[in-house]
Amino acid sequence: MLNKKYWPFLFTIVLLFLTLAPLPSYSWSTEKGQIKITITGFKSDKGKVRYGLFNSKKTFLKKNHAFRKGALPINNNKSEFIIDNVPYGEYTFAVGHDLNDNGKIERFFQREPSGVSNYNKKLYWWPNYEKAKFVLDIKSKTIEIKVF
Repeated sequence: MLNKKYWPFLFTIVLLFLTLAPLPSYSWSTEKGQIKITITGFKSDKGKVRYGLFNSKKTFLKKNHAFRKGALPINNNKSEFIIDNVPYGEYTFAVGHDLNDNGKIERFFQREPSGVSNYNKKLYWWPNYEKAKFVLDIKSKTIEIKVF
């Protein structure tokens, strides 16, 4: 048995070893980038553009499940903004023109214009996640979306 006076020394050695031991690389993958978004196709500057950035197929277009979301003004029938500190990964982006500024995008009877990443036509049905997804794996990625 080890003498009690050596326990602090042994503890320090073990702690030092654990601190310096290599960890799996995924625990260090903290690279982040930014997404520059340009949204066009607005017929007026009335209301706001509401957006959602989704980070999985499971949460895609689900209410209150966006990784990042917000509402911004429209200027000259266009909206441009940047989302910073986004971890590298797979994402989808959805926008809608909240014409009546009621905090939601009407999809049916009084349909408000909307758009999704990688779609360049009017949406008549729910968009496909696989088609809408994009990968952020560089420091700055530009996404252009047109609302219809």
